[in-house]
Amino acid sequence: MKTYTANEVVEMVDGLNSVSTLNKWVNFIEKNCHYTFQKEMIPYQSFRGGQAVINHKESRVYTEVEVGKFKQVPLLIKEVGREQALRELFDTRFQFEKMSHYDLLERLEGYFENKLESQTAETQKIQRQFAKVQSEVDAFKKEIEQLNIEKGKSTSGWFRRKRLGS
Repeated sequence: MKTYTANEVVEMVDGLNSVSTLNKWVNFIEKNCHYTFQKEMIPYQSFRGGQAVINHKESRVYTEVEVGKFKQVPLLIKEVGREQALRELFDTRFQFEKMSHYDLLERLEGYFENKLESQTAETQKIQRQFAKVQSEVDAFKKEIEQLNIEKGKSTSGWFRRKRLGS
């Protein structure tokens, strides 16, 4: 998955003028929306004693989905304000807070029905596997019983000595 640095995001998003503004948005999102952004070690070049040295620092990187949400923020800010816009786009709990009790109950009912269906399907799969294993165990038991019966009937063994001319 392609990720972008803060400078790349600022260039891509109309209405986002600086990295400091992006950082303000991101800090608000991480603090208030319970959303975390991915961090990576980004190389940068510095000079010491006239020599170029490559160091690394941990920086946030942004996915294409997050950049798409950032592109929507300036449009929503005009309508509902910065905090509301960021919450609507990044806070999953905020969507539930806006829902009526009836809508929330319907959504929860659908979620639990899906969960129950998947659990039922998984249980049926396990039951089929168990039945298959049980039939294999029964077949092995029958083979063992058959071998024990044949062993008991056998009077001539492999290790019986041949009698020399009697």
